Amino acid sequence: MKLKTFIRRMSGNYRPNRHAQLDSEISEARESLRLNSIAVESGARAIDRMKSDVLANMTGMLRMVQRADQNNE
Repeated sequence: MKLKTFIRRMSGNYRPNRHAQLDSEISEARESLRLNSIAVESGARAIDRMKSDVLANMTGMLRMVQRADQNNE
């Protein structure tokens, strides 16, 4: 046993699987980031669709108002 390992065991800081645990945490963080990125992209697409729907509705309303004005003249 190496001296460093012995000292860590005696001090309570010995974690033999620490690298595996860190690798696992890094993998989980990457997956979470990937899923969040997908959610953000999906949300952005939904917002774009809503904006185009609102614009189309506003354009339709404007045309109706213009027709009503023309009919009243």
